Amino acid sequence: MNAPSSVSKKAHLSLLMRNRYSWTRTALALALLFPATLVFTQLRLLWLHDANYHGLTLVPFMAALLLWKRRPNLNLRSSGPNIGIPALALFTTFLTITLLWVDFVRFGALCFILNLFLLAWSCFAGRALRSCLAPLIFLVLMVPPSDHLMTALTVHLQELFSFTLDKLAPLFFTDYLGRHHTNLQFLNTAPMTIAPECSGIRSLFGLIIVAACWAILHHLRPLSTVFLLSSSVAIALAGNLLRILTTITLRLHHLEQFAIGTFHGLLGIIICLLECIIIAILAGRLRPPKGTSL
Repeated sequence: MNAPSSVSKKAHLSLLMRNRYSWTRTALALALLFPATLVFTQLRLLWLHDANYHGLTLVPFMAALLLWKRRPNLNLRSSGPNIGIPALALFTTFLTITLLWVDFVRFGALCFILNLFLLAWSCFAGRALRSCLAPLIFLVLMVPPSDHLMTALTVHLQELFSFTLDKLAPLFFTDYLGRHHTNLQFLNTAPMTIAPECSGIRSLFGLIIVAACWAILHHLRPLSTVFLLSSSVAIALAGNLLRILTTITLRLHHLEQFAIGTFHGLLGIIICLLECIIIAILAGRLRPPKGTSL
C-alpha cells in the first residue's frame, strides 16, 4: 500500500509543479503585453518619421514568420527555469518601461527584446531554445540606428557614389556628349554630387534585412551567414549605382519623364526585386545539405 501511495504523491507533486511552471510562463507573457504595446507604439513613430526607416516595419512580421516556420521544434520544457529568470524578467520589464518613459526608445526596444529572450528561456530548453535565438536576434534589426549614425552613413555613401561617378562619367558619357553637342549641367559639376535621396541607404538596410531573414530560414552556418550579409551590402551598392547610371542615361536621351517621378520609383522597385532574387538564389546555394546537424 505504501508504494502506490508514494507514486501517487510523486505524480501529484509533478502535476502541481507543472501547473506552477505554466502559471509562471503565462504571468511573464502577460507582463510583456504592456511594454510591448509601448515599444511598438514608440517604434512606429520612429519608423514613420524617416523614410529610411520604413522598411524596418516588416521586421517584426518576418521574425514572427521565422518562429512559425520553426514551430515543430518549439516544445515546452518539462521542468521550470531557475527562479532567477522570472525575477530578472520582471526587472528588465520595469527597465523597459522606464527607458521608454524617459524617451530612450531604442534602448527600451533592445531591453524589450531581452525580455523576449528571458521569456523564451523560461518556456523552452535545449534545441527548442536554440530555435528561438535566431529570430529574436533578427528582431534587433527593427530598432532604427541613431540619427547621427544615419547621417554619417548617408554622407559617406554620397561621397562614395559621387567619387565613383566622377571616375565613370568620362568613360561612359564624354563621348556621347561630344557627338551630340550636349551640355548637361548635372554632368559638368566638379565634383559630381549625389543627393541624399540617391545614397542608397534604404536599399542597403532593406537587403541586409532580407539576407538575414534568408540566412535564418535556411539555417546557414555562421561563415555562410557572414558571406551572405557581406554580399547583400555589395549587391545593394551595385544596384544603387546601376539605378543612378540608368537615370543619367535616360536624361542624356532627353527622357526626363522616365528619369523622375513615378517611372523613377518603378525603376527602383524593379532593381530592388532583382537584388532580392539574387540574394534568395545565393542563400539557396549556401544552404547546408539536408540532414546536416548545425
